[in-house]
Amino acid sequence: MEESKRNKIVVFLMFLIGLLLLVPSTFFLEKIREYRDFFSGIDPGVLKQTGDNMIPEDLHKNVSFKPRLSFVEFKIRAPEAKEVYLIGNFNHWASKTIKMMKKESGEWSVFLPLPKGRCQYLFVVDGKKMTDPKNPHLASSNGENVSVRQIQ
Repeated sequence: MEESKRNKIVVFLMFLIGLLLLVPSTFFLEKIREYRDFFSGIDPGVLKQTGDNMIPEDLHKNVSFKPRLSFVEFKIRAPEAKEVYLIGNFNHWASKTIKMMKKESGEWSVFLPLPKGRCQYLFVVDGKKMTDPKNPHLASSNGENVSVRQIQ
């Protein structure tokens, strides 16, 4: 009987140790998933420069040439939204390639490296396209209004 009690205590202690190891690792794995989701929200393959000032095709020959990119923040306040994406002429209007991240304040944002020039964009809030409510500069693209931003 003494051996049976000891085995039960050992099993119980192993269960507690396993539980103590499992909880932090589950938290750690969740943070890794968030980190991965943040970086997988942008598909660099579709971030292509468009417009008049294209990067020269013989870039590899001209070693001193460095394309000048600016990191630009796009943001929209949509506290009730489940998901928000950014589309524009910089990714050929491809949906669900640039996922925006939600802050606790209800604001969604994303930083993109973009070349100098004019960029056109829209937010896709829960599947509905919207212009930037804080940007009064609009243009028409394929029959719909889009927001316009000059990248310096």
